[in-house]
Amino acid sequence: MVVVIVGVVAAIAIPRFANASSRYRVDLAAARVASDIELTRDTARSVSASMTVRFVEGSARYGSVASNPGALNIGPTTPKPGFVSNISGEPYFAYVAAAKFGTGPQLDITPYGAFDSDGLVIVTNGTWGGAISVDSKTGTITRTIFIWPAVLANPEGDTPSDVAALLPESKPRNRTLDTAPDTDLDAVAGNNVRVSK
Repeated sequence: MVVVIVGVVAAIAIPRFANASSRYRVDLAAARVASDIELTRDTARSVSASMTVRFVEGSARYGSVASNPGALNIGPTTPKPGFVSNISGEPYFAYVAAAKFGTGPQLDITPYGAFDSDGLVIVTNGTWGGAISVDSKTGTITRTIFIWPAVLANPEGDTPSDVAALLPESKPRNRTLDTAPDTDLDAVAGNNVRVSK
């Protein structure tokens, strides 16, 4: 009898735990992207240079680069500002499904730390999705977490309108993009402040 009760409790608890864990991972990935955008904004201010956050749609890679690294007044041996991040591993297990800003899948930040345009990034793990939106007027960065398959099936439900508008452009996971050459990101990885996996 005890075995049956334990089995029933486990049958109820395990799916709920897996769902909560999946949501938590996407929330962590969205928080990571939002904090990296904030880090890039702080870097732009501190070095008085324009910075760009580039997102590789369908991949877990993204990073920031100085828009005009030659204009930076730093020595040749000093690391250039920027980073490359990969959210495919622990604890995230996510990827960038879509990114849309004024210039495509990249966010430009002025030397004063202002965003050049409004925009949105969507990260997902296939079960949950996270939207990171940037408001160029107020300078705010916000996160929204939503159920991924349900939103794809019915984007007009409880989904914010900017997320619903970007969903048709979302890319499926393409693991080869995680290691595919990207001139800007690879240059940062070769001589940068931080590279993380």
